[in-house]
Amino acid sequence: FTQAISGVENTTGSHISVYYRAIYDCELTNCNKATSAAVEVVIAPKLNVAISASKGTICEGETITVSATGCQASLTWNTGETVASFEASPTISVWYVATCSASGCDKVVKDSVEVIVNPGIAAPSIESTLTEICFGDSTVLTASGCTGDLLWSTSETTTSIIVKPVSTENYSVVCQSGVCSSLVAEITITGYPVLEAGEVSGVSGINCSGYNPPTIQSVTSPSGGKGVLTIQWEMS
Repeated sequence: FTQAISGVENTTGSHISVYYRAIYDCELTNCNKATSAAVEVVIAPKLNVAISASKGTICEGETITVSATGCQASLTWNTGETVASFEASPTISVWYVATCSASGCDKVVKDSVEVIVNPGIAAPSIESTLTEICFGDSTVLTASGCTGDLLWSTSETTTSIIVKPVSTENYSVVCQSGVCSSLVAEITITGYPVLEAGEVSGVSGINCSGYNPPTIQSVTSPSGGKGVLTIQWEMS
């Protein structure tokens, strides 16, 4: 006779062995029970898998984490990965499919998740009327090449902005479209203190031409400005 075996569930994550024996009995009271030799039945792990992505919609260039849980057997991905979790940076919309299988079993379990990739946005370029100015002066920064909305580090959103740095300052701008932003474009405007004149002094009194010429000298140094300082004397 044939006996179907059911009701054994393996949740250990590996194959287990279950042994079955047949016990024979008869109606005669003087019959002894007879037991057959044991038969080993190997039970494969229960198959199950569920996958997820850290974000379902991303911008080109972003990195996501794709994970699978619940598979206690062999896990494979359509990307070739065999680990439970991995990072990916897709450039186009893609489906990730995980398959959970066990050796010796024809049945497999699959799950999938789609990640939608929005096209990347090119970073704008910045031009300035001046890149070196004195404190208190202004310069105009202009962004170009943005197909979306601009956002400056100053919180302004216009194509051109006027800045008056009081020191050497970095300014940046990004281009935004929907949920995506470009890489940051930056420019440095170098500011210099305004040149302040020093003080001069000389010998007072009457000077006779050709005799006892007075001495005129700088008593305090000028400050500010940029580069090598030159002094030109002027008589009035």
